[in-house]
Amino acid sequence: MTLRHVSNFIHPELQFASAMASAGIPCGEPITADGTLHRFRTGDDHSENCWYVLHFNGVPAGAFGCWKRGITETWCAVTRESMSDAEYQQVRERIANTRVQRERAEAQRQAEARTRAAELWVNAKPVVTHE
Repeated sequence: MTLRHVSNFIHPELQFASAMASAGIPCGEPITADGTLHRFRTGDDHSENCWYVLHFNGVPAGAFGCWKRGITETWCAVTRESMSDAEYQQVRERIANTRVQRERAEAQRQAEARTRAAELWVNAKPVVTHE
């Protein structure tokens, strides 16, 4: 089986979206397979707690999750048995890179939140109680 061209796969975006929905985080917008981190809201979320990354170079593969729900999953359009060792290694490297990208983005958001919290703390006025 040759896995080197995306046209060998039928609707990987739909398969990916189905995997996300099965994990409990349906995405209400079209899936974009551009290899970058996409954040979105699902259900009654007030923030973009959910995320995904989908690649189409070689074997369609990606990762998705939800920080609020503690979900992190990987996805691939094919099984390990149908890939060559080189193709499998490419997918694993892509997944590792995606994880690093996600962790960097999360660290950036946390740093921004720390900065904002420090600003609020410094600028806060004392609580006045009336007894």
